[in-house]
Amino acid sequence: MFPVGVNTWVWVSPLTDGDLERLAPKVAAWGFDVIELPVERPGDWDPARAAALLAEHGLAASVVLVMPPGRELVAASPEVVKETQDYLRHCVDVATAVGSPVIGGPAYASVGRTWRMSPGERQEVYAELRKNLAPVAEYAGERGVRIAVEPLNRYETSLVNTVEQALEALPDGCDLALDVYHLNIEEKDPAQAVRAAAGRIAHVQVCGTDRGTPGADRFDWPAFIGALRESGYAGPLVIESFTAHNQTIATAASIWRPLAPSQDALASEGLAFLRTL
Repeated sequence: MFPVGVNTWVWVSPLTDGDLERLAPKVAAWGFDVIELPVERPGDWDPARAAALLAEHGLAASVVLVMPPGRELVAASPEVVKETQDYLRHCVDVATAVGSPVIGGPAYASVGRTWRMSPGERQEVYAELRKNLAPVAEYAGERGVRIAVEPLNRYETSLVNTVEQALEALPDGCDLALDVYHLNIEEKDPAQAVRAAAGRIAHVQVCGTDRGTPGADRFDWPAFIGALRESGYAGPLVIESFTAHNQTIATAASIWRPLAPSQDALASEGLAFLRTL
C-alpha cells in the first residue's frame, strides 16, 4: 500500500508552530502516515520543532514550496530569480531538517501568472527555466532531496500544464509532482500521463476532481493507482485541499464554498477511501 498523507492547507494557511501542534496528533490518530508542510514564508514555523513533534507522533513529512506573485524563475529580473533560487534552497534546508525526501510544487513561475507564447518563445523560456533551476537541483541533490516540479492547470499557469511539457522543460536532476486535480483538467488520459512520467515521479497529491474528498467524485481511481504501480512510484499519496474559511487561501485557490461537511471529514473520509485502493 502507498503511504497516505495530508497537507495542512486542508485546515490552515499559513502554517504556524501552534497549528502544527494541534494538527499533528489528530492526523496521526486518524492513521495518516505523512503530514505535508507548506513553506509559504521562511520563519512561519520552526523546522527543528516540527521534526521533534512529528517524531513524537510517528509521522513522516513532505514539504511543499509556494510560488506567490514575485517568486519567478523565468521572464523576471536577475534579482527576482536569485531571490527565488534562495527561497527554493531554503525549502531544501527545511526538507532536510524535517526528513522530507522532496520539495514539491510549481518551481518555475508564480501561480496565476499567464501569458501567451509562440512555440519559439516557449522554447526560450524552457531553456531559461533549465538554466535557473539547475543550480537549485544540484543543491538539493547534494543533500539527498528531490525537487518535484508540479504541472498546473491552464488557469493557474501558461508555462507547464502537462506531463509532456514538464519532461521537456525540466533540467536533469528535477523530477515531477503529479496532482490529480490538475491531471484531470489537462491530461486526455491521466493514467497514461502517469505512465509517461515513469521513473521521474517524486511526489503525488490527490483530491476529488472538485478539490474535495478523494473518492467522492467520478475520477478513475483504479486506473490511476494501477498506473502509479506500473511506473514504480512508491511514495505517499497526499491529500491536498483547502479551506473555504480562510480568506487568503480560499481566494488564491478559488474555493468559494465548502467542499465537504467539514475539513476533518474531508481528510478522514479521504484517508478511508485511499486505504481501499
